[in-house]
Amino acid sequence: MKISTKKLVGIIIGIIIPVICLFIPVNEPLSQESVMGIGLLVVAIFWIIMGIMPEYLALLTMCVVMVLTKTVPFATAFAAYTSTTYWLVLGAFGISIAASESGLLKRVALLFMKIMPPTFLGQIMAFIISGLIISPILPSSTARSMVSASLARNTSEAMGFKPSSRGATGLFLGCYAGFITISLGFLSGSAVNASVAGIMPPDKAIRWLDWFLIALPWMIFFAILTVIALMIFYKPKPGEGIELSKEYVQQQIDEMGSMKPREKATLGILLLALVFWVLEPYTGISATIVALVAFILLNAFNLFTTQQLRNKIPWDTMIFIGGFLAMPGIFAYLNINDAIAIALGPILAPLADNLVLLILVLAVVVTLIRFVIVSANVTTLLIATILLPFCAVNGIHPFLVAFALHTISNTWFMSYNMTTIIASIAATEGKMVVYKDVVFGSVIHLVASTAACLIALPIWRLMGLW
Repeated sequence: MKISTKKLVGIIIGIIIPVICLFIPVNEPLSQESVMGIGLLVVAIFWIIMGIMPEYLALLTMCVVMVLTKTVPFATAFAAYTSTTYWLVLGAFGISIAASESGLLKRVALLFMKIMPPTFLGQIMAFIISGLIISPILPSSTARSMVSASLARNTSEAMGFKPSSRGATGLFLGCYAGFITISLGFLSGSAVNASVAGIMPPDKAIRWLDWFLIALPWMIFFAILTVIALMIFYKPKPGEGIELSKEYVQQQIDEMGSMKPREKATLGILLLALVFWVLEPYTGISATIVALVAFILLNAFNLFTTQQLRNKIPWDTMIFIGGFLAMPGIFAYLNINDAIAIALGPILAPLADNLVLLILVLAVVVTLIRFVIVSANVTTLLIATILLPFCAVNGIHPFLVAFALHTISNTWFMSYNMTTIIASIAATEGKMVVYKDVVFGSVIHLVASTAACLIALPIWRLMGLW
């Protein structure tokens, strides 16, 4: 087995950094273990950025070495793997398997395509409304992106839009906004959403209904701004394309036939889960238990198989999530939170009283970081974890900052930035758009996401978030 020069150099640097940490003088509140912990985190991030190791393996290695060097005990380094958030994510992935196999997403989308006007604007609205409805009960972004993009391509062809045309690109971006970006507004919308909730301090815990109510103004403003932008930049020119034939949509619905028992059973279980997620504050039944009960029922009714469970749950993502969810606990154990508060306090203090400026600064910083750190998930979770002490000192709910980071960071200025956008493009088989067609859509996402956060600030203040 041959190791590339790049990987060998990366591994050597990864060994040198912890050794250097042994000789760095420390001051209160840090200890030698604290410096070692920071060094190992730097190594993991360096390996991720340079592609030395996959994200999940870099974080797993970090946690293992922290235990080997007695930087933190095993129970702290691997605490996340027994957390409610971790099991919520696992349950969500099981739900995604059944939901994606059932055909519910396509059926819901076709229904709203039939109801909404057969125009360019009408079909964009159909995609956004469909995404709003299906995202809470289909937690897999990849599954939604693949199915919805294929549907968008068929719609584009039926409306007579040529590949890479304004109309085709606008429909694609509208579909992506509806089925992928809007899902950021639901705790059950993706595994990463659950991870963001998982890094919240115990006294600032976020439940399903809390997430939805806080995210609702952002979703509304983001959807409005996105539709306006798509109409400005991608509205088909006169003579380009035709209105979508109602007969075409009905034909698609007829081909699916009436709802099969499998679909009805899946829908019933998912709707029941959604009801209990919403009622969590009143029933006292945690979202994790609800997700696991749905997981058990879906499997018991053979709505997904053990083989599908083995093949379709992204176990590398599960390891990655467990590693990052451990970071707040590791930071607290090593007093890194206190050190961050002391170091960043004077720098960030002017932003504490001006959240408009804070969000604008975060938007710039996150956008620049995303050119270096490939993963939006790593960017969001890392910066949110670092800013937890800042939020605690200044009376800002950490979820406000984490949610803003989460929504803003999902850009795709570079082709390697977002796997979901690449998966969506691939699902169109090159017959609707290619990557260069949708790059400007990242600008629309960044501006609309940031602006939606800024517009929502007064509402979030009324909700007591700052």
